Amino acid sequence: MYIEIVKISFKYKKMKERSGYTYMSENKFYKGILEVGDYVSNVSIYGSDNEEVKLYDLITDHLLLFCFTTDCESCLSSIEALDIYLSKITNNTYNVAVLIHTDNINLPVFKTFFGEKIPKIYTVPKDTMLKKLRIRYFPRGYALNKLGQVLRENGATSDYWLEKLLEPISILPSQNLSEVAGSSEIGGQIACP
Repeated sequence: MYIEIVKISFKYKKMKERSGYTYMSENKFYKGILEVGDYVSNVSIYGSDNEEVKLYDLITDHLLLFCFTTDCESCLSSIEALDIYLSKITNNTYNVAVLIHTDNINLPVFKTFFGEKIPKIYTVPKDTMLKKLRIRYFPRGYALNKLGQVLRENGATSDYWLEKLLEPISILPSQNLSEVAGSSEIGGQIACP
């Protein structure tokens, strides 16, 4: 039995070598998906007037970052859920931004749809979301602290998941950012364990 497993494993390895395909987990430069404790990249994003903005320019003491693409059906239902959720909040003091992969024709439609609830809506190429921001699944929501560190992330597809996303943000004024992210403060800088 053991000899058969070794033969199959060896055969698989040879097939992989001949194909020339490098698997993500085997690439030493591969970075996985953006997770809690990671820092989001300071990428360039573009508004409806094609003005360039850096992502970190949007962060105040926090940022709720939502990433969508118009070629994903679950993203469209998530966009609707976000709109309904934000309509329920009477005192919306959250700093919210939406990054969306769409064409220039649809961007003004989304700005009109969200209106004053989300004034920060930007287009980002899907390639930038995948490679630079390390977002592999859509829709995605991220709660970021003022340093751009991910405090929480999820699919943001319903009220329940939007509430979960807001939990670390709602306790920011009363607690140190390092406690919220589950990290320790070393020499005035946040360091992940």
